[in-house]
Amino acid sequence: ETIPFIANQLNSNVDIWINIPYGATDDYVLNVTQLMLNQINPTINIYVEFSNELWNFIFAQATANLKAANDSVLNQSDPLRLAYDNSTNYWYGAFRRIASQIKRIFDLFKIVCGQENVGPWKRIGPILAGQCVNPTIIIQGLDYLNKVYGLPSTFLHGIAITPYFDLSQYKTWSNLTTDQVIEGFNSSIQTFLPERGWSQQAP
Repeated sequence: ETIPFIANQLNSNVDIWINIPYGATDDYVLNVTQLMLNQINPTINIYVEFSNELWNFIFAQATANLKAANDSVLNQSDPLRLAYDNSTNYWYGAFRRIASQIKRIFDLFKIVCGQENVGPWKRIGPILAGQCVNPTIIIQGLDYLNKVYGLPSTFLHGIAITPYFDLSQYKTWSNLTTDQVIEGFNSSIQTFLPERGWSQQAP
């Protein structure tokens, strides 16, 4: 309820980004969809990601996703077709499961909002998220979607990757001004080189 309330209070149109929790059931997703549809200004676009940093094993959801992917393949006859190519790489299975879940969320949002409102360049845009220094996450996800469900561009609005950034020269300082915080963040962001995959810092 907080997200629609805040978004609707802003004078200028903004888009919002929501993360569907890792353990969300179909009913939970349908209820979230209905809430957004009923309460958010219809001019506001909604970008939807499944969970958060499912490649980062300091978070419990990353381990849970890896275990769920392997269990699905080894013990449940692979209903999600995570091993569609007979791959035995358990990391690939985990990355493909991320993609399978954003496809599930896409399908659930369509039930409530209609196909005309969900998908690429529509009001509700499903996002496949990965890690900038490990393109395999996105590659495996897109390949899986393409082979199992069809062209990802028919249901994904986009992919999301980003490097971490910090306060740069100010990161050990205290009592920073607002301008110094912005300058530090900007300096850190500028050191990433797109030609190196956003993964290495310039000298």
